[in-house]
Amino acid sequence: MVREETLRGCAEVDEDGSCIRPIDASREIAPSRNDRSLRVFRKMRFLTGMAAIGGFLFGYDTGVISCAMLPLQRKFQLTNVQQEIVVSSTVLAPSCSSLIGRNLNRTLG
Repeated sequence: MVREETLRGCAEVDEDGSCIRPIDASREIAPSRNDRSLRVFRKMRFLTGMAAIGGFLFGYDTGVISCAMLPLQRKFQLTNVQQEIVVSSTVLAPSCSSLIGRNLNRTLG
């Protein structure tokens, strides 16, 4: 009779219960190359990376605008409300552009 502890971590066990071939942990985590799940895995990794880059660039833009606000305020003598409009346009403009981009993406692919 084969003990359960012996089976853990083994892909193949012989008759006396000793491990013939251990499980390759790297193959268990990543899907096989011919598998549909590999395409999904790669696509998700790509999309996650693009979202991370987009977040980084959005934060960078916000930092640039906040640094530019002092010279803008001095040059154009902006009120607090006008400054808020300038800063909030960095959020509003990409939101509106994404609605237009969605239709372009559907049309042009």
